[in-house]
Amino acid sequence: MLSRRLGQLGGRWLGEGFVLRPGGGHRLGERYMVNRRGPTLPYPKPWDQPGVQNDRKMKRKDKAFVDCERAWLRVDAQGQVMGHVASKVVQLLCGKHKPIYQPQRDVGDYVVILNAAKVVLTGKKREQKRYYHHTGYPGGLKTLYFEDMFAANPVRPLRLAIWGMMPKNKLKRQRMNRLRLFPGAAHTCESQFRDPQTKAFDVILPLGSPPARLVPMDKMPPGPD
Repeated sequence: MLSRRLGQLGGRWLGEGFVLRPGGGHRLGERYMVNRRGPTLPYPKPWDQPGVQNDRKMKRKDKAFVDCERAWLRVDAQGQVMGHVASKVVQLLCGKHKPIYQPQRDVGDYVVILNAAKVVLTGKKREQKRYYHHTGYPGGLKTLYFEDMFAANPVRPLRLAIWGMMPKNKLKRQRMNRLRLFPGAAHTCESQFRDPQTKAFDVILPLGSPPARLVPMDKMPPGPD
């Protein structure tokens, strides 16, 4: 095909190197065909011909970020232990409650935590728990007590607890972006829960190691009178 086109144009091939271009100038490392009856034409690359698979331009999509059907889950953290809530929410964000779960794919759901400021800590953690970070400079170790962090941002301790329990991989930030924390019972995700095309569940956190139980919002058992 290339020789036929070359014969039709009546040109000749130049080797790779400094090649003169019409109007002056040159380009390094490209092949150009000199047409005796007209301007210089670019070298016809084989992968640009019709019927030839373009392997150089193919882009492989990462299956880890393939979108899937996701539900909206509502968790009430009032009176719950912070570490217990964090361990259960991590499983929901990773999608371990689904039969299609794969550790290399992101199949988790959206999680909305209400009353995040009303979690409890066991023992003397509320007075003694500390958070550390380093600035990177000599002597740059910074310490922050739980009470100080809670006073500045009531939902940040729970977010840090969930962040620390998430698997350390490239899906960590994407999973955390589906987490919604609200200090009280009021939230801004009511439209997602009322959408008839969206699956919405209330999450019941059992004590101990059993996984969280999902109950459809229209089938939530009535509370005690």
